[in-house]
Formats: sequence, C-alpha cells, structure tokens
Amino acid sequence: MAGMRKRLPDDVLAYFRSEGVRGGKLGGQRAAANMTPAQRKARARKAGRASAIARTAKRKADLDAVDAQLSDLEHKRRAHAVAHTKKKHAKKESL
Repeated sequence: MAGMRKRLPDDVLAYFRSEGVRGGKLGGQRAAANMTPAQRKARARKAGRASAIARTAKRKADLDAVDAQLSDLEHKRRAHAVAHTKKKHAKKESL
C-alpha cells in the first residue's frame, strides 16, 4: 500500500506530545515578543474578525433553529384551526 503512512513508535509520539504541550503554552508569548507593535496589532485585528465571524455564524444558526421551531408551531396551530373549523361545519350540517 503505497499511500499509507508508517506509524511513529509510541515513545516518539509521547515525546512529541509532551513537547507540544510545553511549547504550546509558550508559543503565543514568544510570537508576540518577536513581533513589532504593528504586527501584533494586525494579528489581534485578524483574530478579532475571526471571532466576530464565528459569533455571527453561531447567532445565525441559533436564529435559524428558533425560526424552524416557530414554523413548526405555526404549522401545528393552523392544522388545529382547520380541523376545528371542519368539525364545527360538520356539526352544523348534521343539525
């Protein structure tokens, strides 16, 4: 199987994981220390935009879910009203 990757040995994976955890905690601080104020500002602006887009998408998804629930309730209400009207007319015709 030419496309399959070989799995790394467990001890190597454990080492990479431990280093990743340690390095991950320092990564942002080191990156910020090596940036100019303009670069930090640009990075913060980009992160803020990404955060705003994510919030907007979540809000839109929540509103779509509420709209779907209201649509279902409206459909049920109309179905109930139609059934009630038919029942009312059936009573009049039987008299």
